[in-house]
Amino acid sequence: VHSGLVGLALLAAKKEGNEQGGEGVKEKVKFAFHILAHPFDGFWDMKREKKGDIRVSLVILALVVVTDILSKQFTAFLFNPDKFAPMDVVFEVNKILLVFLLFCVSNWSVTTLMQGEGTFKDIVMMTGYACLPLVIIPLPVAILSNLAAYSEQVRLKHSNLSTIPKKGRTKPSPLKAGEK
Repeated sequence: VHSGLVGLALLAAKKEGNEQGGEGVKEKVKFAFHILAHPFDGFWDMKREKKGDIRVSLVILALVVVTDILSKQFTAFLFNPDKFAPMDVVFEVNKILLVFLLFCVSNWSVTTLMQGEGTFKDIVMMTGYACLPLVIIPLPVAILSNLAAYSEQVRLKHSNLSTIPKKGRTKPSPLKAGEK
């Protein structure tokens, strides 16, 4: 299901790219993964060299919604206490879209107040591309949860938490006198 949705999105983007004479789907997908590997260079290219596409960003956002719903459904009952509770899909979709929209609007507000260079389109595009790990990681973790024992919960939770950006590095606490 997941790969089918990705395939449909890529097919739609390919048709649109060919009609406009722009870069193909393969280059757009490569650029999304280039941002994962080289975020500073990738976002610089997106802002200054006008690489990237708002449609690809919105497709990534749609895939985040689908991946979130599928990962909640495919996670084993040991790791998902709400596995058998009915899921409100509209609530799940709105939850992700509302957080995305609030994040983009708040960033746009800050750049507007501080006379920054960020446009709303740039912020939406960059935020969408930054959500790519939320498409790639949760589904394999959900599938692996069906093979894992409850004692391996720490590893699975760490895998899912690796998709959440960290606010900063944690510094080790300084050693007290007498400790080695």
